[in-house]
Amino acid sequence: QRKEGDQEIIRIDSMSARVTHIVRPTITVPEGTPTDQPVACRVRFVVDVNGVPTKTEVIACHEDHVASVQQIANEWRFEPWTVDGEAIPFVVVKEIRFSLEVESASQ
Repeated sequence: QRKEGDQEIIRIDSMSARVTHIVRPTITVPEGTPTDQPVACRVRFVVDVNGVPTKTEVIACHEDHVASVQQIANEWRFEPWTVDGEAIPFVVVKEIRFSLEVESASQ
């Protein structure tokens, strides 16, 4: 457990946190940029009793993608974590995987 502000928050492992709504970033890159490999970023989520992130932090990501990943991370939703039948806030680190898209010539 750890404190986040004035609240005790439990840290749970990535596999235990069930995501109920995922949003993936759309990141366009210049023509000629390799796009054959998926990209992954790690995000630390502080999640409230309703499963809504109250704070997100991109902790591992290529600097060109951080802003886009940060923006969509706030839209993720989780299944509330319960202890003795009561929902409690939690912290979890999740990996966000996505593909890069090449800019079209008309942009």
